[in-house]
Amino acid sequence: MSISDQNKTDANFWCNFSAEQVYNSSERRAKSVEALKAVIVWAFALFSVGGFVVTLFGSLKDYSVYGLICFGIAFFMLTLSYHLAGKAQYPVMKNYVQDDPSEIADAFNEAVEKQTGAFKRAAATTAVGFFFLALGILIQFGSVKKEQAQIVQPVTVAIVKTGVEKRSDSIFVPVTVQWKKNAPIYLSYVKLEALKENGAIQQKETPIYSQIFYADSLGRLFHSHLFLPKDSIKNLVVKAGVLQQNADTLYERIISIKISLGQ
Repeated sequence: MSISDQNKTDANFWCNFSAEQVYNSSERRAKSVEALKAVIVWAFALFSVGGFVVTLFGSLKDYSVYGLICFGIAFFMLTLSYHLAGKAQYPVMKNYVQDDPSEIADAFNEAVEKQTGAFKRAAATTAVGFFFLALGILIQFGSVKKEQAQIVQPVTVAIVKTGVEKRSDSIFVPVTVQWKKNAPIYLSYVKLEALKENGAIQQKETPIYSQIFYADSLGRLFHSHLFLPKDSIKNLVVKAGVLQQNADTLYERIISIKISLGQ
């Protein structure tokens, strides 16, 4: 309150009060727009690399389709909001007669109304953007919980995979077996030779290595065997034996895979 004020609400008081509001209105609008833009920039940081959404849910393949749609709409609405906030901050050009107070007031009011309208639209689109952002995060949380709640179907058939890996003069034969958790697996490597006896060619099998292993808690077994040039093995048979039960009968099922080492 200035020294000349007399604490009276007369015509001069309200004129001075109105003048102060007009003087400060531009600064208040600018601060409101800056605060809104700061909130929008903060929301953009959620999508950035290392931001909340990416850090929490990992790579793109881990996202739900509906969650991605919500995030896309949110990103578009927030981008539109930032553009509208910039328009609310940009000065509005109006022509008026300098000596006509009423025309100056009308021009000022029109400019304020346009800036205020742009700010209201920016605030509305920001609210819509945050709604879809929150909805996308909620959907993503729901999809992650649903994936964790899925029941693992029991394995009924053993899966055996093998191959040949050559490293310098050495050859590795890795074997992967997918079976029931903690179940015994009989694994063996057999040398296969073609011998000619009595004019007929017969296959001779010579065991090289065999052992009983146990699958891990996920039902997997990983094993690798090394073969050197001195072993002189051209053809090899990898055998994996598992115990299966059919009704009251327990039997062994052997899966054999023939591979060529080329030694």
